[in-house]
Amino acid sequence: MESIDPQKYFELQEKLQQEAKAEAIALLRDKVENHAIVIDDIDKQISDHDWIVTKVGNIHIVLYAYGVNKYGKLCFKAFYQVTREDYKEGEWCMFEEYGINNLYCEVYEIIAEHIIANQDAQE
Repeated sequence: MESIDPQKYFELQEKLQQEAKAEAIALLRDKVENHAIVIDDIDKQISDHDWIVTKVGNIHIVLYAYGVNKYGKLCFKAFYQVTREDYKEGEWCMFEEYGINNLYCEVYEIIAEHIIANQDAQE
C-alpha cells in the first residue's frame, strides 16, 4: 500500500503558485511598459475580477495594481474595501511582506488578460 501524504496537495498548490508568480514577474518585466498594470478605474477593467479582494490581518483590501519593483519582486497597490482609501498611502507593497502568497494564479491571469487585450487593441 502506498503511503498517505496529507501535505501532497498543499505542496502541489504551493509549487503552482510559485510558478504563476515567476511567470507573472516575467510578463510584467518583458511585456508591460513601466513593468506595471494599474487598474484604478472601473473603466480600465478587462473583466470583473481585475480587482482582487483579500485580507491582510483582519482588514479587507482590494488589489488594483500589479507590478515588479527594481529588485524584481512582485508588488501590488490596494485600497481599503470599506473606505476606498489607499492602503499604505498608495505605495507599492510586496506580496510576501504582507503574507499574500496564495493569489499568484489570479494575478497571472489578470496580467495575461491585459497584455492580450493591449495587443488586440494595437492590431
